[in-house]
Amino acid sequence: SEKVVATRKSVIEFMLINHPLDCLVCDQGGDCELQDMVYQFGADNSRFCEPKVEKQPEDISPLIAVNANRCIKCMRCVRFLEEISGQRELGMLNRGENCKISSFYDDKVTSKLSGNTIDVCPVGALLAKSATHAVRPWELKRTESVSPYDALGTNINIDTFANKVIKIIPRHNSGINGSWISDQDRFGFLGLEYRVEQPLVNGEVTPWEQVQEDLGRVFADNEKSTLFMVSPTATVEQMLAVENLAAAMPNAQIGYSFSQHRQIQGDTEYFPVLGMSLEQLLQSDLIIIAGVDLDQDLPVLAARLRKANCRVVMIDPQTPDAGLVKNAQSPVLLFGKAVSEHVDADQLRESLQKVFAHGKLKTGDISGGANSAGAAILQSLRSCEDSAKSFSNVVLVGDALEEIAGDKMHIISSAEHVIALMSTTTEAIKRNAHIILPIPAWTEVSGSFVNMQLNWQCFKAAIKAPDAAREIEQICAMIAKAAKVAIFRKISEDQFADKLKQIKTEQQKSWSAQC
Repeated sequence: SEKVVATRKSVIEFMLINHPLDCLVCDQGGDCELQDMVYQFGADNSRFCEPKVEKQPEDISPLIAVNANRCIKCMRCVRFLEEISGQRELGMLNRGENCKISSFYDDKVTSKLSGNTIDVCPVGALLAKSATHAVRPWELKRTESVSPYDALGTNINIDTFANKVIKIIPRHNSGINGSWISDQDRFGFLGLEYRVEQPLVNGEVTPWEQVQEDLGRVFADNEKSTLFMVSPTATVEQMLAVENLAAAMPNAQIGYSFSQHRQIQGDTEYFPVLGMSLEQLLQSDLIIIAGVDLDQDLPVLAARLRKANCRVVMIDPQTPDAGLVKNAQSPVLLFGKAVSEHVDADQLRESLQKVFAHGKLKTGDISGGANSAGAAILQSLRSCEDSAKSFSNVVLVGDALEEIAGDKMHIISSAEHVIALMSTTTEAIKRNAHIILPIPAWTEVSGSFVNMQLNWQCFKAAIKAPDAAREIEQICAMIAKAAKVAIFRKISEDQFADKLKQIKTEQQKSWSAQC
């Protein structure tokens, strides 16, 4: 009706009374809900001629920039942190024209999901500091990808401009992350600025031609023992390349995070996977978490459990309510990082299952990295050899190896030669690695991950890698040439796919039998 149209136009006019006319310089310009509403429903002129109220900018987060003048008091950011994140860290202060969104007592927002407030904000009041005044929305190139930072397999979109990552935003997937991503998923790419820019041999910049000669000296005696330590952030394709290289070398072994990927538990294969779909997990009436802080390590999963109103028990120094376990109809026990990395992980898992003895108890593992499940499947496709105590050569493959290297630093320090294949590195790696070779970062690689639900997800490179970087497959070929061995396809992608299908079928049967 005409009355509704006039009322709607008046409401929009009130929203614009103190809103700055800075659309031309606002980063939200062209992607702004308020702009769209004004264009579709608002008036084409303004009757307001008094000075606009101006507010001072506030610093509520090291990651999020706040422009209080653009805020229309919709309270979406407040509701998100309270209802989805579970941390009430923002609120509306004061009244009338002086009201504003602010943190309490000038504290910083600490939620691991805080970046999602940028997405829910309909105007340019909340923006990523890293992307402020960088580029216009319509100039961005969008690439679908998968986050490498945890085993959930969060779906993301990478927005790039001029071969540079500008920002990362969620890509909706109701079966995995819904519409949210963690701050690590969103801002983790910022650390890629600290790149390994050139090959380094004993700390000196070295051309690739010389690197081949140095590798020839390292692997001249291919009978010497070699250990490949592969990061859980490596893709399935990269892991396959390393697996086939190690199979061609007479005395080589592969370690996938060591304790995280134990192939055998008793007489059965053990895989660090959820063991059920996320939908099935959310239908459980009791979830027991052992060895992980979900809000810190898997905040997106924590948000989904919170939304489903699941009853969650955390195993900590306090004794959990045994009555909850006894009366539960479909309890689930999830093992975290502290359990999987324990020296006696197998015995600890078995003991926890006995403590929570229940006829319908289901178990799952949420401890791994982005491709831990893929690594475990590859490991199951080859014979399991006894791990040596020391190695002549150690090859570190992929990023996110800090914790592994720290736990097994004695193996690295005792090796004659340490070769690191990384896009970014740490001081510990620099001190111990004799040869550091640059590889493309995760935003520069096409490949696939297998997540905790055994979803095999493919993605494409968003930007081109620096000229000095070499693909892991290329460096594997260089090592094979240096060791004078021929790489053959001992494990193919078809074998991997068949094994993955077999595991998913077995787990579905196990789930159905327990229900």
